[in-house]
Amino acid sequence: NMMIGFFSPQIANYLIKKAPYYIGSLKTEVANQQLELYLLPDVQNKALKRVLDLIKSAKTSIKLAMFTLTHQKLIDELIKAKNRNVSVEVAIDFQSSKGASKKAMYRLRSNGVTILYSKGSKLCHHKYMLVDNKTLLSGSANCTKSAFGKNYDCFLILHNLDRGQKKFMKRLWKVIEFESFHK
Repeated sequence: NMMIGFFSPQIANYLIKKAPYYIGSLKTEVANQQLELYLLPDVQNKALKRVLDLIKSAKTSIKLAMFTLTHQKLIDELIKAKNRNVSVEVAIDFQSSKGASKKAMYRLRSNGVTILYSKGSKLCHHKYMLVDNKTLLSGSANCTKSAFGKNYDCFLILHNLDRGQKKFMKRLWKVIEFESFHK
């Protein structure tokens, strides 16, 4: 998993008041970058809608690294992005790809999405999506209905990644590629 560190009294106060058993979202700015924070579960589907909108906004690329991917609306939107000539790559845990995520991987692969499977005994336990190499979604939530509708999870969206952040994400994806295989 990925850890993101930043200093924000506003977010700290929000989390003290809300987490871990309240839902909601907060939009703010941290170090001149827009940041959105979503606490789940989200019975109003605002968080899910935001993730779908993020996928719809992709112009050139989506890199998604996830332990479990089963949410049909997210899968549908990834396929639509691929059909819009967006480069869509999904890294998934190999065991999950044979179990819970099996149908999703089949649908994505059948629609031309590049799938990377973790190899060896290491889990692909990441939970992030990088859109157009400039917007990062990361958190504790898998791409499942339970993550959005039942689980106490959270994620944040960091906009306009700076040069160092982009460089880190590029290196991380290279490591994922190195530790994965294609079927």
